[in-house]
Amino acid sequence: MPDRPSGFEQYIAGTASPVLSTDIKQFGYDLFEKSPSTFAPVTSVPVGPDYVLGPGDEFKITLWGKIDDAWTVVVDRDGNISLPKIGILGVTGLTFHELKGFLHKEFSKYYTGLR
Repeated sequence: MPDRPSGFEQYIAGTASPVLSTDIKQFGYDLFEKSPSTFAPVTSVPVGPDYVLGPGDEFKITLWGKIDDAWTVVVDRDGNISLPKIGILGVTGLTFHELKGFLHKEFSKYYTGLR
């Protein structure tokens, strides 16, 4: 049994009823009428080694060895972090994997026996 043509198809073909409504409602607008009930943004997720750092990223640096210390740092809008004794370091554009090596190199300039 063939499908009956839609009202629009009938209108285009010239076979539509003369009382055909031209009131058109766009599809999908009702999807955005209510706020989502199941959406919950995830803010604290682990990142992979290929994650590229940028402004607003926050991470924790933990040192142990001859010195034990920890800092939580946030990449500022210029792409820098600030660490005591080390100073300001540019980290934007580094991957998470590259960051580990970069920080080890920078800390090794001031501290020995680090891990």
